[in-house]
Amino acid sequence: MLFAVSDSDLPWVVKIIQNALRGLCAGLCQLIYPLISTFYQVFSDMGKLFYNDNFTQIYTRISTIIGVFMVFRVIFWLIELLVSPDSLSDKEKNPGKIIQKVLLSIVLLATTPRIFKLAFNLQYDIMNEHVIEDLIVLESKDKQGVEKLDNAAIGRKMAAELFLNFYKASEYDGNDNCKDLAGKDGGIVYSEMINYNKMSHLTDSCLTDTYKNGEEEYYKIDFNGLFAVGVGAFVFWMILMYCISVGTRYVQLIFLQIIAPIPIMCYLTPKKDNMFSKWVKQCTTTYLDLFIRVSIISFVMLLINQVFENSADFGAIGETSNWIILFLVLGLLTF
Repeated sequence: MLFAVSDSDLPWVVKIIQNALRGLCAGLCQLIYPLISTFYQVFSDMGKLFYNDNFTQIYTRISTIIGVFMVFRVIFWLIELLVSPDSLSDKEKNPGKIIQKVLLSIVLLATTPRIFKLAFNLQYDIMNEHVIEDLIVLESKDKQGVEKLDNAAIGRKMAAELFLNFYKASEYDGNDNCKDLAGKDGGIVYSEMINYNKMSHLTDSCLTDTYKNGEEEYYKIDFNGLFAVGVGAFVFWMILMYCISVGTRYVQLIFLQIIAPIPIMCYLTPKKDNMFSKWVKQCTTTYLDLFIRVSIISFVMLLINQVFENSADFGAIGETSNWIILFLVLGLLTF
């Protein structure tokens, strides 16, 4: 015999499904948003990796070989000059040009490890002091303006503020504790996330408690669970990819330092110094990649908060306003 649902039971069944869906989304958010905070800390800490002097030994060995080549290159140039004095008219083979390239190559070979070390030290200072985050969006001082937030605190703050865009207390007249859950000022969920990187109160009874406004019944907590899970998962995936990219970037910078003598050697070759130019360009873009990614994350978080804070501007669109806001957020993350 099939189970039959009468018309009077239908609202009750719908409510059970809604409550189950809200509970499922809340459980997923309890997993996703702490992970966002944790992996943001990993991302920031990886940006503070120190320069490793052990790689300089490999660089020194290669430089020694290149130094021998440079000696032979100068000897070969002198022999070529004696055999063919007409080569002096060639701009690339001009003695002054050759001497200039040799001297510059010697300076580069001697100073490249130092340049890389200074670059890593500068990177550490920028990431440790949260210079980029301070300039764009995230406050790095407490209310007294004394203590600087560490990477873990900034990650927790970012995840908590992102989540609160989907989790708000409804407007109702009640004396229970549900109103205390949401919001930044004294909100339990926000405070717990900021201080302990967890959301243990998220699945409290308030998540499914309702109140009546006339004949209509509303939830005490306005929770856009599907949006919260979708956006949170997207942000987590983005930061995870950034962590992998920063790891790749560190290895790439070390590799670029190790092979530096080779493009420096190519700089001595007349009309074939394109490899040296490409090496300089690659070093520059790889080094700046970390700061660009930090800027993107901070800027996107700022814009997402602006979109939600001004969500009323989309009210004239009607029932599709929530979807439009969602796609704006996803568009920002994709950007």
